[in-house]
Amino acid sequence: QVTALDVQTGTSTFANGLRIEGGAIKLEQLTGCSGGSVLETSGDGTITCGTDDTSAGGTPDDQVWELVSTDINFLAPTSTLAVIVGRTDQQTPYNFNALLSLYATSSGATILFASSTDGQTGDFVQFIDNNSLELFSISAAGEASTTDLVVSNTLTFSAITQGSVLFAGTSGLISEDELNFFWDDSNNRLGIGTATPGAPMEINATTTSMIQARWADNAGSGAGITIRRSRGASVGADTVVVSGDHLGAVAWQGYDGAAFITAAQISVHVDGTPGVGDMPGRLTFLTTADDASSPTERMRIDSSGNVGIGTSALPSGGGTPVLALAVSSGDPTGIGANTAGIFVKDVSSSGELHAFDEAGNVSLLSPHDPVTNEWVFESRNLYSGKTIRVDIEKLAKAVEALTGQTFVTEGMLPAGEIQDWDANQLRLVAERDDQIVAYNALPPEEQGDEPEVYVAKPKPAFLA
Repeated sequence: QVTALDVQTGTSTFANGLRIEGGAIKLEQLTGCSGGSVLETSGDGTITCGTDDTSAGGTPDDQVWELVSTDINFLAPTSTLAVIVGRTDQQTPYNFNALLSLYATSSGATILFASSTDGQTGDFVQFIDNNSLELFSISAAGEASTTDLVVSNTLTFSAITQGSVLFAGTSGLISEDELNFFWDDSNNRLGIGTATPGAPMEINATTTSMIQARWADNAGSGAGITIRRSRGASVGADTVVVSGDHLGAVAWQGYDGAAFITAAQISVHVDGTPGVGDMPGRLTFLTTADDASSPTERMRIDSSGNVGIGTSALPSGGGTPVLALAVSSGDPTGIGANTAGIFVKDVSSSGELHAFDEAGNVSLLSPHDPVTNEWVFESRNLYSGKTIRVDIEKLAKAVEALTGQTFVTEGMLPAGEIQDWDANQLRLVAERDDQIVAYNALPPEEQGDEPEVYVAKPKPAFLA
C-alpha cells in the first residue's frame, strides 16, 4: 500500500513538484505562482502559472479556475469530487454524499453548465452567488438570452403567464392554461374558464352540468351546499347575526344584449332574534316581471311556516301556519284550461277572498257584506256577464220569522281572542318599515323592487 507519491526535481528533499497523498493532488512551489493562480501548459507540456492571472494584472473575466491545495480533492470515504471556485483560501466543502459537488464561494461567482460545445448557444444552467439558479437559452451567438426559470430564494417561471395555476400536463410536464384556470392575486379571485374572474370564484363553461355534488353512503343523507353568514369585520371574527340580515341568495341571470339581468332569485333572511342554538329564518322567492330589469318578491315562507303570495304581511304569533294572498287589482283574466283557484280582491277597502273556475265563475268566499257584515253569497260569471247576490243572513231571519225556528245564532268571542284593528294596522306598518330598512341595507345587485310604504287602513263600517 502506497500512502504517498512524490514527483520532484532538483533536491532529495521534497520542496516542489507533484504530490499525491491522502486522496489529494498537490502542486507545490511552482515557479512564480501564488495561491489562486491560473495554471497553463506551454507548447512542450510544461505546467506554469498563467500571465492572465488577476494577481498579475488580468481581469475577473480571465479568471476561469483558481486552484489551491484543497481545491480538487476526493473526500474519503464517499468518493465525492469537490470543486471550489472563486477563492484563494482553503475551504472545506460540504459533504452531501454526491458524486460531484461544485461550490461558488465568493460574491458574484458563477458556475455555468452549457448544452453546446461552443458554450455560446443552446440551453444553460447557471448558479450565481450561491443562492440563485437560472435556466436560460441562447438561439444564436451574440443574441439576448431567453430566461425560462429563476430560483433566487423564491421560484420564478419567467415564461409563465402571471396568474396561471400550474398543473402536471402531458408526460408530467408543468403546464398552464390561464384561460381555463386562473388566479387573480390582486383581488383574491379564482377563475375557471375565464382569466378575468369577477367574483371570489367564477366558473364559465359551455356544458350544461357545470357543478356536480355527489354523495355515496348507505345512510339516507345526500349531497348538499352550505352558505354561511356572520357579522364581524373579517372571516373568523364572527359575531351573531340579527333579525333581517341577509344570509345569502341564488340568482339566475340572462344576457339582454348589453348586460346580464336577474330573471329569478331565491333569498334567505334571519326572521327573528337569533341566539345560541336558535336561528329563525325565512325564504323568499323573486321573479322579474315583463318590461322590468330587477326581481320582485312573489312568495315567502316565514319562520312560523306561514306562506305569503304577493304579500309580506303575514300573521304574527303562534298557531297553525296560514296561506296569505295579496290583494289583486281585479278579477283574473285568461283563465287556463282545467284551472281553478283563489285570490283576494279589494271590496270597499277590505281584502275579500274569492274563488274562480274554468267556467268563468268568480264567487265571494268571505261570506259577509263588507259594510253591514251580514252573511251573503255573491257570484258572477266573466263570460255571460250575469251576477247573483243572496243575502243569506236576511233570508235565514225571514224564514225564522215564518217558522218560529232559529237558524241564525249570533254571539261574541272570548275577550282574549278579540283583536284590536288599529293595533294590527300599526303592526303591519312597523313590519313594512322594517322591510324597507332591510332592503336598503342590501347590496345593489341583490335589491329588487323596493317595498311600498304601508298606510294603515281605517276600520270597516261595521266596526266603526
